[in-house]
Amino acid sequence: MVEGRRDEIDAAFFIHMYERRFTLAELLVVDGHALAFRAFFGFPSIHFSPEGEPVNAVQGFGSMLVSTIRKYDPDMISVIFDAPGKSFRNELFPEYKAHRPSVPEELTSQFPLIHEFLSCMGVPCVIVESVEGDDVLATLSLARVARGDSVRILSPDKDLCQLLTEQNISILKYDGRTGNYEEMDGCSFVSKFGFRPEYFKDYLALIGDRADNIPGVKGIGKKTASALIREFGDLQMIYNNLDLIKPVVRRKLEAEKDIAYLSRDLVTLVEDVVLPEKVLATCCIDPDLLYDFCSSKGLEYLFNRCMG
Repeated sequence: MVEGRRDEIDAAFFIHMYERRFTLAELLVVDGHALAFRAFFGFPSIHFSPEGEPVNAVQGFGSMLVSTIRKYDPDMISVIFDAPGKSFRNELFPEYKAHRPSVPEELTSQFPLIHEFLSCMGVPCVIVESVEGDDVLATLSLARVARGDSVRILSPDKDLCQLLTEQNISILKYDGRTGNYEEMDGCSFVSKFGFRPEYFKDYLALIGDRADNIPGVKGIGKKTASALIREFGDLQMIYNNLDLIKPVVRRKLEAEKDIAYLSRDLVTLVEDVVLPEKVLATCCIDPDLLYDFCSSKGLEYLFNRCMG
């Protein structure tokens, strides 16, 4: 058998994932941009403040955040947003996310209001200049599980699945239509994909990611990529064993080798971002501030939701 071949999933991984170690705290880390976008498009009827500002994203964001806090009762929470402007990924690949439409002004104008809402809730709003939120989120999550904490990440972003190798990290997806949550950890990831989370960035390097305009290898789809990962492991092992791969697939891999490695660099999360001093806190609502904010913006429903 060739070294690195993955005919069966390593049983030791399951043992590792099921061995629960002592946790110091349960944390909720929120992908703020993703939640704001979901709120804006999930609550499409535009609500306006008395001054005529759109506030539908604020109401939806706040409602989903409060629902999550009540369900999972975290000890500490952090909400992380993308910094404005480009990141190092745009330098590696100028077309990175280039196809995305501009953010609607009706949403852009609501980000300061969302930040103000979070301040009323006592929740840190974290933005690191020139760094994407996912990299901040990865750095924070990995640093905290190294301390023994457990982390739930509220985000629909599939790139974050590469963090699930750590046993005390899970990812939540919220369905705004039903109010239900889907939670994925390392073991459920393996059950779904058939390989371990550490290889997810290699998988994305092969298939690409249309959402972020990451090219991947032309002609390699999900089924072929999964089979390659299961048999050989990471991208390096796949290219080390090209002679064992059927010619039609081998030719595609050979023709796009540079693109494959570029794609992996683009999807790999940074784990050493310098974090602000205050990045986590216990949710502690200031009722007076929240009331003043909500009443001034026509968000009485949100105030009652938070205080109810």
